[in-house]
Amino acid sequence: MASADETGPITGSGDRFIEIWNLVFMQFELKDDGSFIPLPQQSIDTGMGLERISSVILGVQDGYATDLFKPTLDKLSELTELPYQGSKSVPQRIIADHIRSVSFAIADGISPANDGAGYVVKMLIRRALRQAYLLGIKEPILYKLVPQVVKAMGEAYPDFARQERYVASVIEHEEKQFLRTLEAGMTRVEKLFAEIKADQGNPEKLLSGELAFDLWQTYGFPLDITLDMAEEQGITVDKAGYQVARAKARELSRAESDKGALFGDADMLDKLLSDFPISYFEGYESLMAEVSILGILKAGQLVDSAQEGDEVDIILDRTPFYAESGGQIGDQGLLYSEEGRGIVLDTQKNKEGIFRHRTKVTEGHLKVGDSLSATVDLDRLETAKHHSATHLLHQALRDILGEHVAQAGSLVEPKRLRFDFSHPKALDADQVAQIEHAVNRWIQADKAISWKNMLLAEARKTGAMMLFGEKYGDVVRVVSMGSEGDYISRELCGGIHVERTGNIGMMMIESEEAVSAGIRRIEALVGQAAIDSIQHMRAMNSHLAKQLNTKVGDIPERVERLQQDYKASQREIAQLREKLAAVQTATQSGGGAEVKEAGGFRYSSLKLEALDSVALRNAADSLLQKTKADVVALASGGALVVKVSKEAEGRGAHAGNIIRELAARADGKGGGRPDMAQAGVKDEQKIPQALAALGDILNNLS
Repeated sequence: MASADETGPITGSGDRFIEIWNLVFMQFELKDDGSFIPLPQQSIDTGMGLERISSVILGVQDGYATDLFKPTLDKLSELTELPYQGSKSVPQRIIADHIRSVSFAIADGISPANDGAGYVVKMLIRRALRQAYLLGIKEPILYKLVPQVVKAMGEAYPDFARQERYVASVIEHEEKQFLRTLEAGMTRVEKLFAEIKADQGNPEKLLSGELAFDLWQTYGFPLDITLDMAEEQGITVDKAGYQVARAKARELSRAESDKGALFGDADMLDKLLSDFPISYFEGYESLMAEVSILGILKAGQLVDSAQEGDEVDIILDRTPFYAESGGQIGDQGLLYSEEGRGIVLDTQKNKEGIFRHRTKVTEGHLKVGDSLSATVDLDRLETAKHHSATHLLHQALRDILGEHVAQAGSLVEPKRLRFDFSHPKALDADQVAQIEHAVNRWIQADKAISWKNMLLAEARKTGAMMLFGEKYGDVVRVVSMGSEGDYISRELCGGIHVERTGNIGMMMIESEEAVSAGIRRIEALVGQAAIDSIQHMRAMNSHLAKQLNTKVGDIPERVERLQQDYKASQREIAQLREKLAAVQTATQSGGGAEVKEAGGFRYSSLKLEALDSVALRNAADSLLQKTKADVVALASGGALVVKVSKEAEGRGAHAGNIIRELAARADGKGGGRPDMAQAGVKDEQKIPQALAALGDILNNLS
């Protein structure tokens, strides 16, 4: 496709021709010595994207001039008041490209985060924001472009169009977060670059890796943003040093998280387990099995046996114990034979699928080669109920909040479940009630729960829900709730489940809260845990009703009356304190508060009794007006208050400064505004002498 410039050969470096299609023949691997080694799988790669095809069909210069990007670029020009000038408008192109990418990613359930796919989304938003910053925009702007992306892509992707408001809200939230630190970060970067340019001892104009990493760690500047900014200033960044600094930080973090772990070095553990076969798990069918010990790990070493009192990791030839994964905790239980007995405290597995049973030997001894009986604790049944309820909860969230909801983490235990999910704001009480109602309706419907192993491609065709970023094998386990043609939920899951939704019993949502930007968390109880919670609340209500001398059903009305009575009592007490303060100020010093003079200021100070801070402040106001003094200092209990008139403020009296000196004389601290300040003191016995020093303090002001 030829451009307007008709000069230059087709193989030249100019812009006369634009490549729309290329073929790469991948046949050999080029070695360092220049030799060619045939590839085991030779292929042809076709480079021809949608934007290239569109630009040819529409007869425009490049993909940015097509209907895929033009609405976004037009809107951006309107918002920035800067015209789009084709290839010269690099920041606009970056923004348009990045906003499309992050919009689709967020619609697919990937929220900005500090790791995984969420990290990529966060970095794309920040890189686009930095380009907007270069255009002079210092407020959220990217979220305003989402409707234009929908305009361009929504017809082809209706699910994406339906999530327009959600996507925009997530992006706006992330923009606001980053812009809080961007200004300070930009100032730091500009200062660093100026120092590097002025440093005669740094002829290479090199930004160290440690400083580049500090920009990320402190200000959230990813390396690619730092590289862009450095290139604009003719500065080189030590990328290798950045990776070293990053690795050190990770190692420090890993060391902290590994404290107390039996095996802090995962690589060492994998080496120790490398000769063992993959564990055969038969816990889907039974909670009991006859097993043999293949290996025992003690203090990071393989041993032949474990004695009473030892805590070891045991590898079995087969196991009914579920190893922690997919949010479900590892099973506990017993291993026993005539020679020994052990309590299984936890079950874990490595990435190869070799199970480790953390076991406390309680009787006799266990040794390699022993045949044992293995029994899983019945708590597993409660865990299964919570796991099945988690699937129902996930579906209810999607039905009620929207299809943008995606699992962002979970924990399944015998006595609770925790479910993290993508959503931009807190749930209101009605939404929580709707979600709880939907799950319990499905539970009461007593739908069948089934599971089937199938090829990953086949599972995709069924529409089974998959976790983004999760690595699946060729064969996966699909858990279905409901019957053919009327499924409530279908998810890829290797966890333990009950056979029917009715086995769950019921579900109660205990709490809903924020975990991080765009991620919410629900904690809930099901089965026996929910029943225990209800019984506990019922006992509390009975106790409360007895204390309030009323019926359980009348508690709300009784509490409301008590609150009204309490507020009335507080008002009455406040009025009595005001009267008490007035009486005390009127009767002290022969019928009225004594007014003295020091440093050109008229002042009065009194120690009163039984006043709270509110009454003390009001008394100081009243005394200031009645005496026409410039400064008033009052004390009651361990509290001090100083009030200063407007006229005295103009002559240099400052209540905050005065009270700091007064409080210090009674082992206290305080501060405040020029006209009013408060303090608390530790030694009430010193208050009289502190108040007596007010004159000296005022003399020092002159």
